[in-house]
Amino acid sequence: MKTKKVLFLLPYPLHNAPSQRFRMEAFFPLLKQNNIEVHTQTFLDANGWKILYKNGSAWQKIRAVAAGFVKRWWATLFLVWRYDFIVVHREAAPLGPPVFEWIIGSLWKRKMIFDFDDAIWIPAVSEQNKLASFAKCFWKTKWICKWSYRIAAGNQYLAEFARRHNPNVFVIPTCVDTNHRYNSLADHETQKPSIGWTGSHSTIKYLHTIVPVLQKLEKIYDFDFYVICNKKPAFQLNSLKYIEWKEDTEIEDLKNINIGL
Repeated sequence: MKTKKVLFLLPYPLHNAPSQRFRMEAFFPLLKQNNIEVHTQTFLDANGWKILYKNGSAWQKIRAVAAGFVKRWWATLFLVWRYDFIVVHREAAPLGPPVFEWIIGSLWKRKMIFDFDDAIWIPAVSEQNKLASFAKCFWKTKWICKWSYRIAAGNQYLAEFARRHNPNVFVIPTCVDTNHRYNSLADHETQKPSIGWTGSHSTIKYLHTIVPVLQKLEKIYDFDFYVICNKKPAFQLNSLKYIEWKEDTEIEDLKNINIGL
């Protein structure tokens, strides 16, 4: 069987972002077992990922994004020809119109597979990066769908949007590997009641809506509220227990939680 070569154009450094880990990286071993050669190019490197959502650090952010664009242009103009398929997770670049996707899927006519797990066509910009809102080009999602060879959507709602622009859509829910990794249990009957959430710095803002509820619960019940993230939240909660997210301790940290948000 001829080996297939696939280039994954990913937004984040490996082993960090939840969506990328569960929707892309988790499948790399399986692809390799099936004679598929996996290559990756990430837009941000590890340093760029760390500073992108911090307040300030404007010049560092500019350098990180500029370096990402240089890598994408190199891949688009000189690398994509070597591969049977090009997989784009969410978007090829975080800012600007879908130039790279247009070149790969429409101009070069390469087999581009587009994967997304959020309603990324709906405008949403973090508090730390409001100035970038005008350059996000949320409208580009529909065009990436049009130029794609196949589309993998995280659920039916996303698939319905994609099918308006391309009939070749498959629903692939975000999943975890319960055979080799997420397969241990904790004895929750003996633990202090706990509520918990895990996610990235870009989505922690959504927890603010539930803080008033937790504050009321604190007056009635004795419990812990765990937040597992790569950024410490600024919540006024007596029950708050922050755990810095680390891949090698992720499973044991999650086992502290009785009730997940």
